[in-house]
Amino acid sequence: VAVTGPYSSGTSTGTIIVKNVDYSVYSYVRLVATPTYPFSFSSWRTAASGGGSSISTNATLDLYVGDQTSTVNFYAYFV
Repeated sequence: VAVTGPYSSGTSTGTIIVKNVDYSVYSYVRLVATPTYPFSFSSWRTAASGGGSSISTNATLDLYVGDQTSTVNFYAYFV
């Protein structure tokens, strides 16, 4: 998983924390989930291990200023 906009986090298998995004300068934050064999990407979720609600089934998730305002943590779920 990586953050590719407005800045690059690099790829992580752990937690990535995004802080202080100025939406007047950057219109969105982009999260990208890249599966590694033998897994495939399933969805972005509101809880770990496939729990919670599905946010998107697209591996690239663009978050704009009004999106997912009640969601604090985003989880990439691989199967």
